[in-house]
Amino acid sequence: MNKVNEIVLNKTRQLSIIEEVLQFDFSIDNSLQKSISLNFGYEVVTSKFFKNHIPTEAETEYAIYFIEDHLMSNKELINQQETLVSESKALADVLAKNGLQKGKHSRRTIEDLFNNYARIVMGTPSTLMDIEITKEDFATLLILREIMHHLNFESISIL
Repeated sequence: MNKVNEIVLNKTRQLSIIEEVLQFDFSIDNSLQKSISLNFGYEVVTSKFFKNHIPTEAETEYAIYFIEDHLMSNKELINQQETLVSESKALADVLAKNGLQKGKHSRRTIEDLFNNYARIVMGTPSTLMDIEITKEDFATLLILREIMHHLNFESISIL
């Protein structure tokens, strides 16, 4: 019986959510292999879909379809046993506002936070939820949620 020695590679995907661009940097053992940029960021989503200070349900749905279409149009973006990490300031700020400091956060944690924002979109007063919501924060969180869900990442580490 021949045994094949498996080499365990440290595969990471660096996520940058900035105003105009969403960028993924693919690395193996800290060596950049490739980058993929999508021509939308939180400001693009905000200006294109969110006409109100707090987005409506319809505005949110249109933004979700837009983000999904862009993410799913490139099969290279689907997780290939990579660790998702981010140093994105906008993302770190949204998470910190909501008590989530730097470190590893599960898809469930991000989904729960998104659901809190979604309750406000559906009419719950933000004061009852104890959340300070901006449409830029909502767009940033929405983008992350869609990335984790559609590209199949179980967690993200905020560096």
